[in-house]
Amino acid sequence: MDFSRTVNSNPNHHANSSSIHAQLNIDWNLFRNALIRKKLPQKTHRWYCLRVERFLDYLARNGISEISDLHVSKYLQAAVSDQRLEDWQARQVVDAIRILCMEILGGEGFESVPWDDLKMATYALEPDHATLARESMVQADGTLKYIKPKHGDLADVAARHHDLMNRFMVEIRSRNYSYRTEQSYEHWILRFLAQHPDIPTSRLRSCMQSRLRAS
Repeated sequence: MDFSRTVNSNPNHHANSSSIHAQLNIDWNLFRNALIRKKLPQKTHRWYCLRVERFLDYLARNGISEISDLHVSKYLQAAVSDQRLEDWQARQVVDAIRILCMEILGGEGFESVPWDDLKMATYALEPDHATLARESMVQADGTLKYIKPKHGDLADVAARHHDLMNRFMVEIRSRNYSYRTEQSYEHWILRFLAQHPDIPTSRLRSCMQSRLRAS
């Protein structure tokens, strides 16, 4: 997905995109009014419209005629992990799609999208934050200590699978992935674990090891 490419400011510049617009019945005046209500600077309105237009192009290219929470989450997860985007640009993508889904399209079916988590993933942390200050996470035996989320619906999941997530963290950091990528992967692993609580930990560990060896 290319989130950085500038496109025509006309929302109907592609036939496929126009079809998606029509099926979703998007009122662009309502969208701009929502931007005004949120007191977003007038000069940024065009960019918020472009963020939505890029999302509609993505739906059209993939033959998607109805938006689901999974489509939104997948698209936004890719956006916040895209290193070509500045942090503020990634936040703008999240905010634009959130306004589209929750206000223009009514919000039904999109409550499960982790809007706040996705937006938080775009903020740079202070150098001494526990997630970035890796030397502070080294235990006496030389291993890393996994810092589980301190709040939210995934905190309990992280606590139950502490050993598994520690293995994940050690592996992903050995590959020198960026913080935003690490956080995105961690989030989706925890979401998967939350939706499949009955899978034995031994099986999860085996699957993770097999995937890591293959990647």
